[in-house]
Amino acid sequence: MKVYTVLLRVGIILCISGILLTVINYFTGFINSTITAGASTVCLSLFIIVLIIMINGSNRKKNK
Repeated sequence: MKVYTVLLRVGIILCISGILLTVINYFTGFINSTITAGASTVCLSLFIIVLIIMINGSNRKKNK
């Protein structure tokens, strides 16, 4: 169970980092200027969905 908690926290950190990098790239184009606004929106949506799933999974695990 301890390994699951560590992996969950690492996953949440990676998702939050991905969200921040996507937002920065959307406004500045610093990371990759060829990515369109639509692709950035899809990427941001996927990171948010994965983050919500991971948080719900951790809450469900705590309740058991």
